[in-house]
Amino acid sequence: MFTLSIEVNQTDLKRIMVALNKVRQILELEENDLPYRQAVGFKDKLFEDIVTGNIENFPAYTQKYREYKDRIIAKYGGVDGPYRLHDKLLNSLSVFKAAGRSKGWCGGIPNNAGTATRISYWFDPSFDKEVPITTYASYLESGFRTRTGVRPPRPLFVPKTTEYRNAGFIEEADETMKKLNNAWR
Repeated sequence: MFTLSIEVNQTDLKRIMVALNKVRQILELEENDLPYRQAVGFKDKLFEDIVTGNIENFPAYTQKYREYKDRIIAKYGGVDGPYRLHDKLLNSLSVFKAAGRSKGWCGGIPNNAGTATRISYWFDPSFDKEVPITTYASYLESGFRTRTGVRPPRPLFVPKTTEYRNAGFIEEADETMKKLNNAWR
């Protein structure tokens, strides 16, 4: 067994207490702000990649399907590109509170985002109906089977989650660490 004793003069003690108080305040703020910033960053990354068409592993359209899509866009309006018809999915991207968590945040599509018209005479006219935007996104993400064919997956959310976790998430955590380092000075 050993004894440890530390002597601190009054001035140093006051500086240490001020620094500890700053660190505590930053930790209290960052408990909410860090997850919020990460959710905003993820939502912004999804938005940017949909608008620019930066979607990896997106199966190319066949020439016949490309012609069909061009007719649909001409008939219903909208914008060409993956996840872009009418931009309802794009415009539903938001930041929202995580279910059941007082300080958790999510970036993506909330459950109450509304509906989108699923236009798909190509595979099955019965798919031409209003569906929740979350369901529509799921169709795009995972693909689906119909009576007349298979619509291949066009993943966006899972790959972008991995991409953001490996880059943007770390950048925001580093930002919090910088704030803590600056508080200790």
